[in-house]
Amino acid sequence: MEGTHKEIDTWLESGQVDIAFTSYIEPMNYDWITLAENSMVAVLPPNHSFANSKSYPLENCCNEKFIMPEQGRDDDVITMLQKNGITPNIYFSTLETFTTMPMIEQGLGISIMNELVTERLEYDVLTLPCLKAWGS
Repeated sequence: MEGTHKEIDTWLESGQVDIAFTSYIEPMNYDWITLAENSMVAVLPPNHSFANSKSYPLENCCNEKFIMPEQGRDDDVITMLQKNGITPNIYFSTLETFTTMPMIEQGLGISIMNELVTERLEYDVLTLPCLKAWGS
């Protein structure tokens, strides 16, 4: 079964599932075993002004055309933005990564995603570590 963080919590609480693979987001009411580290990265078009930078300043999401993944249900993206006080300039919202990546490739905007999601996708995009907002 695949679902949002909230749906997975509901399934665990009801006993519908016994185990879940999900991101660690507070509060975590279950035993937790880290299986992998998965950083968040900015996904940018190849000709982006930060193409030669080592990181992407997260506060730039406020000024650029932002493509919100998973129609705003990506808990990792939402949590990262909220923790940093960022309200992105949402220009598009997509359901699938396979929709988001070609849009970024064509210069329609930028996004934030889990690094593992971007590793094996063959699109002409750049990924940079996110520099937390305002030096936090």
